[in-house]
Amino acid sequence: EFPVVVLPDLAGRSSDSGAKLLFRRNGGCELRFASRRTAGFAEADADSKKREEAEEIRLLYVATTRAKKRLVIPWFAEKGGRIDLLARGFVPTASALVEAPDLDSLTAKKAEEKKPETRRGPSAQLIDKRRAWATSREELLARAAKSALRKGPSKLAGESEPPEEEPISLERARAMDFGVAVHDALEAVDLQATGAEQRRQIEQFLALTGLSDEDKRRAVEMVGSAVGSELLARARNAEQVYRELPFTQVLGDGLMEGKIDLLFCEKGQWVLVDYKTDTRVEVEKYTEQLRAYETALKHVAGIDLAQKLLFFLVSGTVKQVA
Repeated sequence: EFPVVVLPDLAGRSSDSGAKLLFRRNGGCELRFASRRTAGFAEADADSKKREEAEEIRLLYVATTRAKKRLVIPWFAEKGGRIDLLARGFVPTASALVEAPDLDSLTAKKAEEKKPETRRGPSAQLIDKRRAWATSREELLARAAKSALRKGPSKLAGESEPPEEEPISLERARAMDFGVAVHDALEAVDLQATGAEQRRQIEQFLALTGLSDEDKRRAVEMVGSAVGSELLARARNAEQVYRELPFTQVLGDGLMEGKIDLLFCEKGQWVLVDYKTDTRVEVEKYTEQLRAYETALKHVAGIDLAQKLLFFLVSGTVKQVA
């Protein structure tokens, strides 16, 4: 279903010159070439036209029953006549979905003889609506022409990214690469696999990263310890699990975009988990970030969180955020 459905092709005229090759239902085919045709072509052509007409009626039924608020059907007067729907006796009846036009006003003669309206009728009201729509469209286009302000929840924790022209120190770049690799590995590992299989998956995944051998070893131990933790055991047994879940929330001044490290539902209760590779356990630093996730989930998906958890992977510490 759609709020508004328009059927513009009803005003068209077929340019089909007729079938040239027809396949019979029971096998075989019939052919028309110039003025010559096979013996069974006329019968097959009649059968094909009946099926095509039935299909057109089916499509017309589907098209006219999809509208929620308004169904728009073209209506033309041509050389004193009507389009094919009228020739078949179709006359629209006003309803919640249909505004039936004044049939007398459709002919050019009646339109010329008609006196100027002294009061605003349906046509004038539609013109007003059109003008209001055009105004709102211009305002929307003007807003769309401006670059939307984009920000991530991580900036709420003071994790601002340096300007493009500012070089990133080797130490910071290494820390960023390490954090990305750990997050990606936690997303890739199969939570339902055995401990040995999970270890193998983690090692294979991290072997493909650009981390140094030392950082790879640290990452393998960190991810392996996290996967074997009580918290991820809860996620493994949960009814629904989402890892690295992307979201976009429309704000008054732009968009907030981010990814939720782990979201799972156990016994009807939703739990959000955010991984941190910091060596220090600082809950207050990330409180606003997790609240931003909570607001986004409520706004975008209608999800109410039962718990917001910070998982500090270096120490294996889990802290709840109020």
